[in-house]
Amino acid sequence: MSAQVKEHVALSDLNEPILISAFTSSQPGGATATSALAYLMSQWDGRLVAELEPDDYYNYARLRPSLRQVDSKAVVDWPTSQIYQVTPPDADRDVLVLLGLEPSMRWRSFVRELADYMGRLGVTSAISMRSLPAAVSHRSPTPLQAVYSDEAASEGFDIPASVFTEGALDIGALLNLELRERGVQTVDLLALEPYYTTGLPDAKAGLALLETIGAALNLQIPSQALRQAIDAQLAATESAIASSAEVEAVVRSLEERSHAVATHPRQLELPQTETTDSDLNAEAALNEVEALLFGRGDVA
Repeated sequence: MSAQVKEHVALSDLNEPILISAFTSSQPGGATATSALAYLMSQWDGRLVAELEPDDYYNYARLRPSLRQVDSKAVVDWPTSQIYQVTPPDADRDVLVLLGLEPSMRWRSFVRELADYMGRLGVTSAISMRSLPAAVSHRSPTPLQAVYSDEAASEGFDIPASVFTEGALDIGALLNLELRERGVQTVDLLALEPYYTTGLPDAKAGLALLETIGAALNLQIPSQALRQAIDAQLAATESAIASSAEVEAVVRSLEERSHAVATHPRQLELPQTETTDSDLNAEAALNEVEALLFGRGDVA
């Protein structure tokens, strides 16, 4: 066992284990996937089996430890990435969940340590989730993209194959590339969420990611709480938009663009999104929506 991976439960004899991962980052939309995956893990009775030792990977001056009280005793939680085993009803294989924080440093060592651990567990396939801001409307279905390691990995996913563009990679994509080099089938899923609401985890984008995974793996996704969060977020956004005809016009324009995105998904590129001049001209109007949304306490 590597010194960087702290094992809480010794797992063995797993049945074709699959890894589902998401990493929180400081980028816009950086908490959507992890929030959705954490919700799913709570519904599937996740148990902590391992975590990375944080000292080698996180800058505590930027990502501070947090304090909580347990039986009147102070407990410090250090930022880290944790692996859970979950038990979906009627699953025909073992499922592992990686809830991670994007590391501050030593990314190569980070993904190698995780890949070594997954190799010891016999992981055969891996799905990475993330969400990015884009010029799409909150009123439209969430556009999705997928990057597959090979044709076999795309089985069950009703999303045309995309490819990574040249440029920056997030830590989830980097981990999947490392796993792919070791013979693991990988899928990188991307949801596009409205760029004017990225100050909050987007429940609709999160549910779209989870339901896509559920359909591919023949798993039922419990969604009641997420759907309630979606309703609350949509109501809050519509309330903010109603006060400005200019904002309403911008959102209608984005709604039309969202339809084009949904019908031509291959035109989208990973992992970066482009902002057009018209988007920049609309930014002042949409700042009004952002300011109202961020201050609301009734948005999940």
